[in-house]
Amino acid sequence: MRVKKYQAVDMPDALRQIKEDLGPDAVILSTREVRPGKGVFGMLGRPILEVTAAADLDTSVGQPPRPAAAGPAPRTAPRQAGPDHGVLLALQADIDSLRE
Repeated sequence: MRVKKYQAVDMPDALRQIKEDLGPDAVILSTREVRPGKGVFGMLGRPILEVTAAADLDTSVGQPPRPAAAGPAPRTAPRQAGPDHGVLLALQADIDSLRE
């Protein structure tokens, strides 16, 4: 799993960056407005959007992410928790603590 933070002027710009970097299957984990350090405590700067996104790593090294299928996805059995499950739980705990 790859997790990365992006800074953009608005959400469409952030989504474009995320899709280019992580592919169409990327998931947004969190968003927040950040003020760059201009003026007193950044109050005079224009706010920017900070977006944290994640995507599963493809097992084939050096190949770009596969594009999404044109039709509906075939129904498959639920995926069993694997080695990424612990990472997801840790990320969810971090997100929950930030929300509080």
